[in-house]
Amino acid sequence: MKSFKEIEDIYYFPAWKIAEAVNNQQVLATEVTKVFLERIDRLNPQLKAWKFLNHEYALEQAGWVDKIGKPMSLNGVPIGVKDIFNTEVFPTEMDSPVWKGHIAGNDARCVSYLKDRGGIILGKTDTAEFAVHNPGDCLNPWDINRVTGTSSGGSAVAVATAMSPVALATQTAGSTIRPASWCGVYGMKPSFGLIPRTGVLKTTDTLDNIGFYGRDVTDLQLMLDSLRVHGSNFPIMQKKLKEYKLSKKRWKVGFVKGHLWEYAPDNTCNAHKLHNRVYDPCLAYYFREELKKAPEKISDTFLKQVEKGRQHSPENYKHALHEQTILAEEMEVFF
Repeated sequence: MKSFKEIEDIYYFPAWKIAEAVNNQQVLATEVTKVFLERIDRLNPQLKAWKFLNHEYALEQAGWVDKIGKPMSLNGVPIGVKDIFNTEVFPTEMDSPVWKGHIAGNDARCVSYLKDRGGIILGKTDTAEFAVHNPGDCLNPWDINRVTGTSSGGSAVAVATAMSPVALATQTAGSTIRPASWCGVYGMKPSFGLIPRTGVLKTTDTLDNIGFYGRDVTDLQLMLDSLRVHGSNFPIMQKKLKEYKLSKKRWKVGFVKGHLWEYAPDNTCNAHKLHNRVYDPCLAYYFREELKKAPEKISDTFLKQVEKGRQHSPENYKHALHEQTILAEEMEVFF
């Protein structure tokens, strides 16, 4: 069997090509994992994309893939997981000293989906405090004096620098698509509800989404197919997907040019304000235990946003949810 290190530019292989090589027995998953771990050991001390690593556990997963020898869609693919997803072995601290040393003892459902398909969870990637606005430690690989784009930045940096071909992210405002843009990778935020959020930090019920990164657009399809809900237990999604497959209409992709926010139409600005009316009260509600337990361990940035959330009445929050529903329906018709 040819050593993986002899293959030119292996760090830049997309996930689908790595899985193909492992499935065709051109390389062992353990060899793949060792190469990526060595790369992380070289680059991460400066870029700080990874919060937690466990070489032994990563190689244990890879050894299981090699031992089973069954072709699977993600066989041997190294994967980074944003540190707000529960993981059985790694800590889940959410970049907060309040949760320092916390180990959930279980995998988030989408993490288990990736492992079940032969993916290798290398470790946990850096995130913002509670995945909100106070940035983590990771640095933008294109310019270390610039930020990475907030809470999924660690995953974006890991993919951008070929420390992993793909990585999990989340988005409540722009935390998947913005780091993708700023770090130079492909990012995808699927339709709300298409990927299960069980075992993932909750910040806002109606806005939290699971996303992911890759350096190859084909890997986005691979990740989506691996992560999305399937089967009759999810009738709404199954119905939607079936309708799309049966539809004879051509798909359309929109590309918005320009970057000057002041020229955006009024409804765009209103949507931004609406987001705050939904988001801020939820932060005040879902993190009340942390705020009560150890407010001194929480950043001023987060405390200020919570204080804004407390200014909204329950009636205002309910009305904001109603406006969100209307806006979603309008966009559905538009698209």
